[in-house]
Amino acid sequence: MSVLFFFVGTGAAQVLSFGPSWLSQPWSILTYPFVYFWLSGPLSILFLVFLIAWLLFVGRSLEQAYGSAKLAMIWLVATVLPAALLYAGMLILKKGDLVYGPMLPLGALSVMWACRNRAMRVMLYGLIPLNGRILGWLTALFVLVSYGSASPVLGLLAILHLGLASLVADDKIPGIRLIAPLHVREVSKAEKIRQETVLADVARREFERSEKDRLRELFERSGIEDR
Repeated sequence: MSVLFFFVGTGAAQVLSFGPSWLSQPWSILTYPFVYFWLSGPLSILFLVFLIAWLLFVGRSLEQAYGSAKLAMIWLVATVLPAALLYAGMLILKKGDLVYGPMLPLGALSVMWACRNRAMRVMLYGLIPLNGRILGWLTALFVLVSYGSASPVLGLLAILHLGLASLVADDKIPGIRLIAPLHVREVSKAEKIRQETVLADVARREFERSEKDRLRELFERSGIEDR
């Protein structure tokens, strides 16, 4: 899976970003993850490179597990659901800022990867060793702090989909299973009888061979004793 980041100015970014006035620009509920205009210095560029590398890493891993179609559906749900929750919070609180950047859907992918790889170690920024479990909690904390700066309620709303992502990854939601269980073929009665017959024939042949060996050994011993 790959993602295209739009390097745009402030005016165009507001059109593509999600916010309280998104009903006048409904496409923004899908485009906000692709807006990135924090290129204010080397650190912001380095952070963008890290985001793209991490997205490729977890995206490839989840794509191998779930397939491209299901991964695309996960990205779509992880994009629309938190945005809708944040919009509801903005209406209730009567305040809220623009939402942009890939952190909401990428956070869901990161949590799902962490649930599937709890004991696996990764190097954060190539320096800090973390296992999947800790990385999942750090992802949730980062999203909470990032989107809760305007209000803790918005931060909590922003991480609800991360909890849902962890439940889906662990197959704990009835009726939702991303990886199909192994199909066990039912064996017919006639096939069971045939298998039992074959096993019985093999056991009989083995018994006859062991008896022949036993009798031959007895015969050889008796011949030696007669001498």
